[in-house]
Formats: sequence, structure tokens, C-alpha cells
Amino acid sequence: MPWKLLIAYGLGYFALHFGLLFTGMRLGVSAGLASLVLQTQVFFTIGLSYWLLKEKPTAWKLSGAFLAFLGIVIVSAHTNAELSFFGLIFILMAAVSFASGNLISKKIGSIDPLALVVWGNLVAIPPMLVVSLLWDGHEPMISSLTQISFQSVISLFYIVYLSTLLGFSVWSFLLSRHPAASVAPFTLLVPVFGFFGSMFILGESLPLWKIEAAILVVSGLAINVFGPQLRKLARVG
Repeated sequence: MPWKLLIAYGLGYFALHFGLLFTGMRLGVSAGLASLVLQTQVFFTIGLSYWLLKEKPTAWKLSGAFLAFLGIVIVSAHTNAELSFFGLIFILMAAVSFASGNLISKKIGSIDPLALVVWGNLVAIPPMLVVSLLWDGHEPMISSLTQISFQSVISLFYIVYLSTLLGFSVWSFLLSRHPAASVAPFTLLVPVFGFFGSMFILGESLPLWKIEAAILVVSGLAINVFGPQLRKLARVG
């Protein structure tokens, strides 16, 4: 594959996406709210795929995305965390970077998805290292390595192997074989899994509004993915 596509993939998906995301969280956006705002990448992806790849979204995809977005709205309406304006801007820029990475992955096409993710992360190391040195200096970097905790090791293992290598490999595989507008809405499930994960792992409550939001998101995804098939079944019936 062309080097320019690999560099664009690594910068968009990993360097800019994660760099802007964690910077926005550092500027005052809570982790839960950041994961919520980041899901606007779905709509950036649909818009960019229509503009650049000429992938015209069907009425089913638009209606499904809108229904799922209503679920995100319910979540945001019940968020009590303080919101930093500049932090929000960084999270939105991270969402645009994520959407750009989706389109670049789509343009790259069908290649080994695991190799793509590994090389993409390799591309992201130099710019993120330089920015980290300029932003924080070398002392915090050395301290984070010499005083690393067991919890940090487990967290790194999850992020590196499960979230990045496995998750993004599967994601790139799907994008290479399906329209970006069909794949991108699946990230709207992130807040849903966050709700149930926090309930089972952290013992947090699951109020009615969380269940309502989850139903809207899952229903929107079902319409997005299975809408045409449901329409055919309705006609047959």
C-alpha cells in the first residue's frame, strides 16, 4: 500500500484521535462524557463518506442513525459532569480524526487488518513522542515508567491487545468490506456497554433512563443494519 495512506491512517486513527481525546479529558471533560461526545464521529463519517466517497446513505441508514442519536441525547441530558469548552472542542476534533481514519481505512481496502493496525501505531509513535516531550517534558514520562502500578499494567494490556490490536483490526476488516455509513454507527453501542459494564463491574445503578437510551441505540442500529431486509419481509408478509 502507498506510504502516504499508511501515514494518514496512523495519524488520523491513532496520533490525532487518541492525542486529542486524552487532551480533552485532561482539560476537564469526564471520561464518560468524552466517550459520549466522541460518538459524533458516526455522523462525521456518514457526512464525509457521502462527500468524499460518494456513498449516499439510504433513508434506512439516516433514520437508524437519528434514532440512535436520540439515545445519545438522553444520555447527555442526564450528564452532570462539568463541561470544559476547550476540552469539548478537543473531543470534537478527535471525533473528526476518528471519522477521517474510517474513510482512510475504507480507501486502503482489503489488506491484512492486524498488520495495518500495527504499522499504523508505528507511524503514530514519533509525533506523539515529540508532542509529549514538548507538552509534559521528560520527567513525567520517566516517572510513569519507573513507578508503574499493577493496575496500570492491566490497563495497558487491555488497551494494547484487546482494544487496539483486536478491536481496530476487526474494525478495519469491516470497513474494507462494507460501506462506512453501515459500520460507523456500531460505535454508538459504546455508552450502552459502558452502562452495563459499570453496573456489573463497579456496582453502579441502572436507572430507567439508561435502559431507554440503550433501547433507542440498539433499535437505531437494527434499523441501520437490517432495515432493507425487514422491508422485504414486510412486503412478503
